[in-house]
Amino acid sequence: MSSPEPKAATKDPPADLPVVVLASGVFLREAPTMHEIWQDLQRELASLSSNSVYSVVENSGHFIQRDRPEVVVEAIRLVLESTP
Repeated sequence: MSSPEPKAATKDPPADLPVVVLASGVFLREAPTMHEIWQDLQRELASLSSNSVYSVVENSGHFIQRDRPEVVVEAIRLVLESTP
C-alpha cells in the first residue's frame, strides 16, 4: 500500500495567489552581473502570480527580515489583506 502523493506536488498554484517578493537592494552589488541576474530571478518569481508585488528593499542585505523587519511585516499584511 503506497501513501498518496501530496496534492501540492500534482497541482500548479492558483495564478492569482497573493505574492510579495522582497529583493535586497545591495545583495551581490559587488558583482554587478550576478546582482542583475539575481534581480531578474526575483522579478520572474513575482511574475508567477497576477496578484504579486515585487519590491527592492534598499538598505537591506540578504537577510531582509533582520535588516528591515518593518518591510517584512508590511508585506505579510499585504498578503493577508489580498487573500480572499
